[in-house]
Amino acid sequence: MKSGRKLSTTAIWTSTDVHLGYGDNVFIRITDTSKLQKILGFPEDVSLSLGTVSYDSCPAEIALLVACIGCSSSRMFYVVTYNEDRYIWVLRNFFLSAPSKGFMKMEFMYSALPSMLLWNKTSMYYSYRNNTAYGFPPVHETNVTPAEYTNGSSIHQIVIDYSGNIVIKMQNNIMFFFKFDLIDVILLPRWENESKNTVLYLNPSGNLYIVVINSSGIHRQNYPLKMEVHGTSYSLFDECPYLAFHHNIDLNVYYLDKGDEVTFWAQILFQENLGLFVDVRIHRPELLEQATHVEYEIAHEICTKNQTITFYQNVDYSESLDYMKTVHETTGVMTVEVRPSMTGRACSTVRKLSYLFVGCPPSRHIVIQKPPGITCIKHNFTSYKLPGNFLWHSSPKDTVTDYDWDKYGCLMEVYYRDPFRPEIALYDGNTFVKMVEANYILWEIKGRTDFGYNSSMGDVGCSREAQNWFSLLENHKNQEIELDDIWGPQNYNSCFEFSHKNLQDLSQQYHILNHSGSNSLIWNTEQSGIYVFKVKILDPNFSFCDLKTFFAVHTYGIVESPDIAKTIMFSIFVLSLFLGILVLSYFKYARIFQTLRYIDPLPSPGLQNHTKESSQGLKKDQ
Repeated sequence: MKSGRKLSTTAIWTSTDVHLGYGDNVFIRITDTSKLQKILGFPEDVSLSLGTVSYDSCPAEIALLVACIGCSSSRMFYVVTYNEDRYIWVLRNFFLSAPSKGFMKMEFMYSALPSMLLWNKTSMYYSYRNNTAYGFPPVHETNVTPAEYTNGSSIHQIVIDYSGNIVIKMQNNIMFFFKFDLIDVILLPRWENESKNTVLYLNPSGNLYIVVINSSGIHRQNYPLKMEVHGTSYSLFDECPYLAFHHNIDLNVYYLDKGDEVTFWAQILFQENLGLFVDVRIHRPELLEQATHVEYEIAHEICTKNQTITFYQNVDYSESLDYMKTVHETTGVMTVEVRPSMTGRACSTVRKLSYLFVGCPPSRHIVIQKPPGITCIKHNFTSYKLPGNFLWHSSPKDTVTDYDWDKYGCLMEVYYRDPFRPEIALYDGNTFVKMVEANYILWEIKGRTDFGYNSSMGDVGCSREAQNWFSLLENHKNQEIELDDIWGPQNYNSCFEFSHKNLQDLSQQYHILNHSGSNSLIWNTEQSGIYVFKVKILDPNFSFCDLKTFFAVHTYGIVESPDIAKTIMFSIFVLSLFLGILVLSYFKYARIFQTLRYIDPLPSPGLQNHTKESSQGLKKDQ
């Protein structure tokens, strides 16, 4: 649904209140009879009670069968619907005299306009297409009801398939056939006698079975409904009024975003004198514009009618004074039913019902495409440094931040002198849809400011000053608001529209990019760095989805100049070390020279003669 909330899957109720069930066993009470009485404007002196709750064939709508005592001279049934998507209650154009006690079962048929069956043990009531046709269906060519026809046997079971075929099983095992859009029932051949205990079972494929329950077990028999109906219709001279009916509606649900359209065609062949046509019924036609084309051909008394109908949006959201209100009013689910204008019991062609979901398609998202010639590398680090002097909140110290590879992806390596403009692709799940040519904005999520844009407002041809991050942040400076919500399709104003105001300063950088423009990102030329950007589609006419994604860039190629302070400190350190070594060397050698002053390098002459005489005397003694 358009609000993003899931629809309920279960409804439980009492005579006074209704609860809707969602996943994880969560149940929410949506109303009670006291609130319902006030919401729908029933008089205060009446008494309401709830009897049956059923899901409508129109998505997000739940119908309540309400009994009112005091609304008329007798007890009356009314049908009230609740729309889960739009949160509104509606009293439908339906009322029926009710028995003094009890309720009727209620089941909706597969139809664009609300159509339903109500029944209890004694009677059955049909209401087609917003109660434009209604009544108690009699048995064919009689004025009696099935209960009267079977001598008072009660209705045991009613089974409805997707094609609008209805089988009514009585307690005595007599069965009748009823068809959506017809007003009477026909008797089917008896298959089981009155004494057997049987029930009908319709599987998801539309096959009907008779299940016989006895003492030996449960036995299933295939019931050839189509053959039995054709045989009975043939004996009643009841033929299908058309020869063939074809269409191209292949899906049960079509998703239409802004700018999307879908075209259906249908063809009907019939005898010349019958005047049939392709009947298109639509629930919530205000959601989409329609263009219809009909072609008609007659050959050999056979008429062929081809009808083509295109559904599209014709809303310019950029001109809306209240963007969110306009989006709410133009999104939702349109139901389209394509069928022959006349049918019969012998017709086997299935009319087609399809839902056109106008809103954000599920799984729609954007992906950044790597430009040609740019490598994208996944490193093994988990954190990196941010220069403190290049942040929104400048700091003398650098900071360290985490890098989430799963969230931001690989780093695109971009040369620091090359302008860069990301290419954005639109995907539905894993299916490529198209390249995004709409305007978009981006911001660096870590707070870096050392990048810019290579085009000014004047360069791109603005007629007035364009929106930019500085002006929008200034407008919201006293508000606690996320960057995601400051600027987007909801408040986008084009600078290319003429304004009588002063042109102001068009030399400022232009902060909006697109696929075909020349505006691109430019980088810091002093040092390389890592930039993590978040991208958001800005064009209010592009998509109902809030399209955002991340990408990261690493600039390279800068030969960074040395830090002067560090260089001076290093030079002082080296000089101090050199001087220290020089001083130490001086004192060491000075000490050595002082020691050498007290050592006589040559012995005295007297000492030499004395030594020589002593040596000669020693030789004589020997």
